[in-house]
Amino acid sequence: MKAAYGGRLQNADIDDILSQTYLNAWRKRGAFKAGQGELGGWLWTIALNAATDLLRRRSSRPSDSSDHLDTFASETIDEDEPLPSTDPRVQATRTFIESLNAVDRRIVSAALSESEGWTRLVADELAITPGAVRVRWLRLRERLRNRLETQENDNE
Repeated sequence: MKAAYGGRLQNADIDDILSQTYLNAWRKRGAFKAGQGELGGWLWTIALNAATDLLRRRSSRPSDSSDHLDTFASETIDEDEPLPSTDPRVQATRTFIESLNAVDRRIVSAALSESEGWTRLVADELAITPGAVRVRWLRLRERLRNRLETQENDNE
C-alpha cells in the first residue's frame, strides 16, 4: 500500500486505511458477488479508495503553518515560570516536554487536557490522521516512561 502511493503514507495511515477498509467492506458486503471477481481484489480496491480519500482530505486541508506551531510551542511552556516542584520526576518531565518539537508538544498538551475528542481535534489541526496522533502520543508516553525509569535507576 505504501509503495502504491509513493511513500506518502505513514504506518499509522495504514492502520486507519485498514480499519476503513473493513468498515466499508462490511457496510457494502451485499455488493460483492463471488462469481464476478476475487474477494482480495474487491478488498484491495476498497483499500485503495480509502487511501486516496485520506490523501485527498489531507491535501485539501491548509498545511500546518510552522508559525502557528511555533506560537503554540512558545505559549505552552513559559520559560521564565518557576518549576512547580523540586521533585526530580517533575523536572525530568518538564525537560522532556521542552525538548519536543512543536507538533509533539501540541499532542502532549492535548492528551493531558483530557478533553473529549482531542485526537480528532489535533489530527485536523495538524493535517494528519487520528491514528497518527494516537501512535505519536503512545510513543511519546513510552519515551517519557523510559526516561523516568532511567533516571530512577541512576538515582539508586
